This record gives sequence, C-alpha cells and structure tokens, in this order.
Amino acid sequence: MHRVPAAAGLTVGLGTYAGFAAQVPPSAGAGPLALGLFSSLVTGGGTYLGLLHERTRRLPPAREPGEPAPPRRTVAVSYHPADSAYAEWVAAAVSLATPAHVEMRPWGSPPAAPDGETWELVVHSSTSEIAQRGDESQSDGRDGARRIEVRVDSCAGDAEADAIDIEGMAESAACAVIVRGLAALDAAAPAPGPDRRPSRHGVRFPGDGPRVSNLPPPDPGFVDRDDLTRRVRAALTRGHAPDGATAVALWGLGGVGKTALAAEYAHRYGGCYDIVWWLNAESAVELRHGLLGLAAALGVREQPDADRVVAELWRTLRGDDRWLLVYDNADADAAPGAGGSPVQHWPAGRAGHVLFTSARSDWGGLIDPGGRVEVRPMAPATAERFLREGTGDDDPEAAREIARVLGGLPLALAHAAAYCRQAAVPLRTYRRLLDDSLGRVLSRFRPDDRVQPVSMTWNLLLARAGEQLPAALDLMRLWAMLAPVGIPRDLLDPAVPLPGGLAHLADDLVEHDLAVQRLARYSLVTAEAGRLHVHRLVQTAVRLDTESAEEWLEAAVALLDRRFPRDVADSGRWGTCAELLPHVLAVQARHREQGDGEDRPPSRTERALGDLLHRAGSYLIERAGYAEAREPLETALALRERAYGRGSPQWAETKLRQGVLLYRLADLAAARTAMDTALRVREETAGPDDPALFPFLVWRCRLLIEFSELGEARRAAERARRILESAGVPRADLRRVEVDDLRCTVLWRGGRVRSALELRRRSVAVLREAHGDGDARTLLGLGRLAFVEAEMGSLLDDPVMLRRARDRAAGAAANLARGYGDEHFEVMEQHRAEATALCALGDHAAAERLLRRVARAFRESLGEHPTTVAAETLHATALARLGETGTADAILRRGRELYERLYGPGHPYVAEVLARHGPVLAAMGDADAAAGALVRARRIYEERYGPEHPGLIPLLTGLAELSGRPDEAAELRERADRIRRRL
Repeated sequence: MHRVPAAAGLTVGLGTYAGFAAQVPPSAGAGPLALGLFSSLVTGGGTYLGLLHERTRRLPPAREPGEPAPPRRTVAVSYHPADSAYAEWVAAAVSLATPAHVEMRPWGSPPAAPDGETWELVVHSSTSEIAQRGDESQSDGRDGARRIEVRVDSCAGDAEADAIDIEGMAESAACAVIVRGLAALDAAAPAPGPDRRPSRHGVRFPGDGPRVSNLPPPDPGFVDRDDLTRRVRAALTRGHAPDGATAVALWGLGGVGKTALAAEYAHRYGGCYDIVWWLNAESAVELRHGLLGLAAALGVREQPDADRVVAELWRTLRGDDRWLLVYDNADADAAPGAGGSPVQHWPAGRAGHVLFTSARSDWGGLIDPGGRVEVRPMAPATAERFLREGTGDDDPEAAREIARVLGGLPLALAHAAAYCRQAAVPLRTYRRLLDDSLGRVLSRFRPDDRVQPVSMTWNLLLARAGEQLPAALDLMRLWAMLAPVGIPRDLLDPAVPLPGGLAHLADDLVEHDLAVQRLARYSLVTAEAGRLHVHRLVQTAVRLDTESAEEWLEAAVALLDRRFPRDVADSGRWGTCAELLPHVLAVQARHREQGDGEDRPPSRTERALGDLLHRAGSYLIERAGYAEAREPLETALALRERAYGRGSPQWAETKLRQGVLLYRLADLAAARTAMDTALRVREETAGPDDPALFPFLVWRCRLLIEFSELGEARRAAERARRILESAGVPRADLRRVEVDDLRCTVLWRGGRVRSALELRRRSVAVLREAHGDGDARTLLGLGRLAFVEAEMGSLLDDPVMLRRARDRAAGAAANLARGYGDEHFEVMEQHRAEATALCALGDHAAAERLLRRVARAFRESLGEHPTTVAAETLHATALARLGETGTADAILRRGRELYERLYGPGHPYVAEVLARHGPVLAAMGDADAAAGALVRARRIYEERYGPEHPGLIPLLTGLAELSGRPDEAAELRERADRIRRRL
C-alpha cells in the first residue's frame, strides 16, 4: 500500500507554489506563462525565480501543428449514496484545483465510456464499510481505472489500496492533502490556493457539520458503544422506505442511554446531513415547538396557524434529502387522538432519516424490524472500565460495586463519573455516599419509575451545589415545576412574592447569574440565548427531594400568570404565548401530581392556575390547536369552580370558551348546552343589559345560525346591538361591526340577500372611515362583502357584480396574506368567496385550482368539519364542470353524510349539498337520482324558509331541465324567475 504523507510533493514554499500553479496549468504555453511570471513577480518577489525554473522544467513540450492532443485525464469520484455530501465536496475540490475532468459515480451506476486515462477516487467511510459487510454485492471497484481511497472517517479501508486520509482535518488541510496526493501519484496536479476551497464556491465541507442544526455540544461523558452507533447507521442507510423516509427506533429501559446514543450518532454522522434537528417528542406541544423552531431556522415564514407552518416545513424538506430528525423521548403510551404521539408529525413522503428514542418496544406497523434497535444496559466489565477511565481512579473494586448498584445504566454511570470529577472525590467515597443514600432510593423506588439511579446521582450534585450557594437550590426547585426546555432566564419578577432565596435573586441580577453559573458548573442546567434547559430527570430528582413542593408550585404559577398575555386574541402576543405555553402545561401537570385538594379550601395557586389555564386554552383555540385546548380548559373550569364558585363570572367565562372549543370541534349539541349554561350564569351575575354579556350573545347567535334557528339568532344579535348602543360603544368599534356581520348572515340565510348586501356595505364604509383601506379589519369586511356579492350575483346571473366580487375577494386575500400568512383561515375564506364568483362566471378551471388549495387547508387544520365540507362541496361543483363527476359525486356524498350526522336530515346545509349533487348525478346519467336530490332539497328549503327563498332558484331551474313535461318545466322556470325578480 502506498500511503501519501501530508507533505508529499512539496519542494518549495507551499503558499508561493500554490499561487504560481494556479496561474500556470501544465498545458499552458508561453503567453500564460508570461502572465504568471508578471503576476508572481509582483506578489512573490525573488522567490519566484527558483519556482520559475522548477515549473518550466516540468512543463510538457509544445505540440507541433497537427499533432494530436494528449488523452483526456478523468477523475471519477465513486461513493455510497449515504456519503454523497463528502463525494460532492471531494469532486468540487478536485475540479477547482486541477484541469482534470471530474465525474460523480454513485455505486451501482454504469461507468462512462473510456475516454483517455481514468483515475477513480473512492470515497470510503464507515458507512460504506457497513454497506459492504451487509451486502456483498455492493462494490466500489472499477475495471480499467486506477483507484485511490479517500478516507473521510474512522474506517479500515483496503490494505492494498493507495489512500488519502482526511479524517478530522479542517477544510483547507483536507483540500491540500487530496490534491497533493493526486499529484504525488501522478493522477492530477497541482495543489490549490486558499481561495479554491469548495465552501467558498457553495459546496459545504461535511467536516464542518450540517448547515442547520440545534444539536448541543457532544457529551464528554458519553459511553462509547461503537457497535450500536454503527447498527443505527446501517439501519438508516439500508435504503429508503416506501414513503421516502427511513426511520429507526432506539428502544429500551429508561436511563439505558438511548438519548446519548442518538446524540452520538447525530454528532458522528452530522457531516453527512445538511440539516440535523433535535425534537423533544414527549408531548405534542413540545414537539410542535421544536418543529416550529426548525421551520424558523429554515426560513419558513411565520404564520398564525402553527399547523400551516409545519405543513410548509415538510414542503421545504422535500427539496433536500440529506436531513436527520431526532424525536427524543417519543411517547409510547399516548392514547389514539390524544395528540401526544410523534407519529402524528411523521414526515411522510420525504426522503430523509428519522431517529426515535423511546421506552416503547412495539413499533410494529410503524417501523420495520430492521429499523428497531434495542439498547441494553452495559456489561459489568464495560461499566467498570468506563468508571475507572472516566474518573482516572484505578480502584476496580469500588468501580465494580458502583456499576452493580447503578445497574449498568449508562446515564447513571456517566453522572457518577461526572460527580467524582467535579467534586474531586474518589470512587470509594462515592461508593460510601451511595450506601448512605440507598435506603432513601429504595423507599422511593417504583417498578415503572426508571429514573431513580440518575435522580440519586443528581441529588448528590445538588447537595454539593447547595452547600456553596443555597439560593441555587431554590432556583432549581422553581425550575423543577416548569418544562425542561426554554425556561426564560428573566422569569423572576420582584413584584411577585417568592419563597426562599428567590426574592433576593429577583432583586440582584449578579447573584442570580452566579447561581446559574454554579448550577451550570455541575451540569445541572444549560444556559443559552436567554433560555435555560434543565434535564427532565434532574427536575424529577429535585421534586422528589423537595418537602414543601406546594410553595414552589405557587411561585411558578404566579410568575407565569403575571407574564402570560391577557389579550390572547392579539396576534402580536402569540410569540410570548407560544414561549410560555409548555411551562403552563407543566405546572398543570405538577398540580395534578400533588392531588386535587378537595378536602381543603381553595388556594391562591388554584385560583391563579385556573386563570392561567383559561388564557392558555383560549390561546390554543386562536391558533386552531383545538385538541390541545381541551384539557387546559377542563382543568380551568374545575379550578375556577373551586376558587370562585359555579355561579361566578369567571366560571361562566371559561364555560363559554369550552363551548367555543366544542363548536370548533363540530360537537354542536354539546357546544349549545355549554353556551346556554354560560349565558344563563352570566345573566344572573351581571343582569340582562350588562356589556359583559356581549361575547355570550355573539356566540349564541353564531351557534343558532348553525342550527338554522334564524329567528332566535336575530333576537340574540339585536340584543347584543342594543346593549352596545346603551353602553355608548361607538359605531366604528369592532364589537359593533361584529354584530352587524351576524345580522347580515341572518338576513342572508333567511333569503333577504339585498338587505344583507346593504348592511354589509354600510359596515365596510364604517371600517374604511375608522381604520383605512389597508387595515386587516377593513380587509375582512371587504372579503365578507365579496362573499354576499358573489352569492347574489350568482342568483341574478349578474356578471358585473360577479367580477366585482371576484376582484374584491382576491384583493382582500392577497393583502391579508401579508400579515396572516398564505394558509391562514381568513385568507382561505376570501379565496372561497373568490372561487364562488369564478364558478358563477364559468371559469371552472381557475375555481378548481383555488378550491383544491382551500379544501386541503381546511381539511388539514379542521378535519371533518362543516367549514371543510362547505369548501369541498364547492370544489366538487368545479370538478364536475370539468368532467370529473365521479370524484365530485364521492365528495358530495361524504359532505351530505357529515351534515346529516351533525344537524339532522332536514337542515338547510343538507339542502345546499343536495342542490349541488343533483346536477352532478344528472351529468352521470342518473336522472331519477338527480331529480330526487333536487326535490328533497326543495322540500327542506320550503319547510324552513317558505316558498320564496332565493335558494330555491337553482333547484327549480334544475328540476325544469330534468322534467319530461313541458308544462311542468315552464311552471318551474316561471316560479324561479318570480323569486329572482323579487331580489
């Protein structure tokens, strides 16, 4: 084997030689040589003369006229697909530094036809070795080419092959070694200058790590388990799964080192990925928070709806197949639909790698057997050796006993070694400390609680830190009540009564920073960018060792209650809400662990926590996190009942928000019960005309409209209007505009389309005068006006009104998207109005493209919901007009079934779907079914609204077209024209 030393080929000063070589290629003639001489004389001085002689001596003689050109020299870079990042960099380094023709040849691809001399650079790594061991058919050899291995990490390689090692090198050194190695082997020449690094030309050097990453620094106490790390690599590079993503699950006993192993893999092979992102998958909230962080790092535009941001994140990842997502602590016990399982956030259809850590062993149906890797405790001899090497204490007996007591768990062993190092105590002393603490550990042991050995280790470190700075322990007791990640460093507030030494730390920033520094020194906390991170097992250890946990929970709740925004409907405050939400949910869990306290009077903690969870649940509703909002609101309702009483305004307020949540989840019967109860309680405490009743009346009106009880809905809207007028609320106030919107909807649903249109126009005029044309409130008003105009223009067959509605809705959508994002609910609503006008104008292709996007957005965010059905049935109409009647038929049947289930078979919403379904059935050749659908729709309209409702116009027209009797058809058309004239 010929191994090229790092300094091979250097006969002159490297910097001057590289500058000269870059300007005078081997085939250059006298002209380029003269230019090189001039340039180098300017920059290199007298050193140049010696180099000139050496370089000129090596130049080939000039070709005579007609003499054939020398054969082309080709450098082929062959590689395993998993090493594509290194292969691209090697190819770029050779291409930038030499005149050779460079080709990329992944393993298994046929070689190009020979054209001159070919050298093959084989990118060799532990990954390619794993692939070759797993499949003997894998080959990186090529006939007729001289081979050189470029070894990029720790790998054995071919003992007989020429080799260039770049493992662990910086880019400039690796680049120089590769080109010098080629020159020494007479494969290519010469070495590059400093500006020839591929990274300067947009090609990432894998040795510098991924382009985007949130990995913490490597753990110096990691127990190296190379066999497991290679197994993970082999499983992830075994080939893409059918959906495009390859997944591996690390499973085993808690504390066995799954998280550490995943982190080691991500660091060791991070250079092979462009993106490496660590996600806390213990809960849906934390997982979504991590996904939103990745979206921000990749430049995905912030949007109010977090689900839309995640959907855009997946679309962004489609453009790069070199990414790794690590889902740490994936929840195996989340019930279906509970929102805690990371499977709901599976990036299906994307080519990349996904790595899970979990105590879960059953991944059947999600990950194939080849992707499930069990992580077991360390063997006794391995654990003993780790302790001795990790501490520098060569006491085999103490190390063996510690390893036995800690059960061979790598996490516990790593912390044992860290304690000995940081506290400067020998293993034998640490063994005695375990003896002193063992009884307490056993008294707290539970078969399904796997953190006790680690908690014991951290308790020892906490005690040591507390001896030096007692206030540091008080900080840990507070942080133990919060979520482990993203604790605001400035959470302490002097205005909040705080226990222990926290009050002093809140007033003294220096002392606060010293306490954080002390805890960080013992690896109990990680501080970065204004945020603190405490491992969840450290938090568990602290809580188990805290005698008066109630006072620390009370302090955490009070601090969060003061910091969490009051006006959660203000999108400008959503960033703060999102930052604090995981901590709010954490204190909710801590309160649940402490028991409900039914046998004692309500505490200040329960009152503040009830208020806090009410706002958190309301924020989640604003962000369309409906499933996640259920539990906070249920807990808030119970706490507020204890703290304030069932007949209190606070209880009624939360009961209303619970009704709103049920409304958004399409549980309309339960929503009605909750809203009616909330209104009745609020009326009893505030009286019939108090402005505080406004939100209760507004939501009652919305729900009554859904049930098509338009008379009651109109009375609720009028009552809300009178209350605001009596209170002196100005006409331009948004509450007045909101009431007018509801009155308009009642008029429109009742068939008084002209009155609805006039009321909507007056509302828009008020908004324009008060806020201007570009304000979001005005834009929303314009969009709602466009919807009524589109409906009326369709009934009247008025193309002028339809074009005006189309343009108005499109303009509102474009302007709202600048503030809300392209996929926001309100933006989609404007597009639905635009599509309604397009359908009526006959531009079904444009309408279909728009409605496909709208229907998909609603389906992804709302699921089986009336709003989704409204968009999908309109989409079905456009599809049918384009000839896709089968697809349209299926959509309409599904929508009708949902409406019948929610509202009953005689609801006008059912009639609307039937009105769209009739023409589709007719186009499919089923005239009898089409007539039956239209007749049923007509009957519903007539029973609910009377014989003159505008919604009857398309039904009567459609029945006339299907009628086989001319006199009946003429009568139906005359009736439709009569209703149209009344408009």
